[in-house]
Amino acid sequence: MSNVAKKSVCVDSEKEIDSLIGDDSGFEEIRTTLVSRNITVFNRRTSIRLEPEMWKALKEIATRENCTIHDVCTLISLRKREKTSLTAGIRVVYDVVLQGCGHRRWA
Repeated sequence: MSNVAKKSVCVDSEKEIDSLIGDDSGFEEIRTTLVSRNITVFNRRTSIRLEPEMWKALKEIATRENCTIHDVCTLISLRKREKTSLTAGIRVVYDVVLQGCGHRRWA
């Protein structure tokens, strides 16, 4: 386990997310930073904290599925186990869809 403390960054726009994940310069610095972002799930606003890599993955999935990050998170919320957090559900989707079978549509 790393002794590096994680710091939280609040980000509300996709443009700000792009600036955090857009290029690899300084990537080592941001790797341990959690990014907090407001999303809408079932028409309810909520906030989740994820690593920049997870935000990038959500954006890639949304682009591939021709929908928004909010739509992806709503679908994940529908499909996850009842006692599983949305953040954990997103990480599972990241592992399964992008790491395991990224070439297939998942919706």
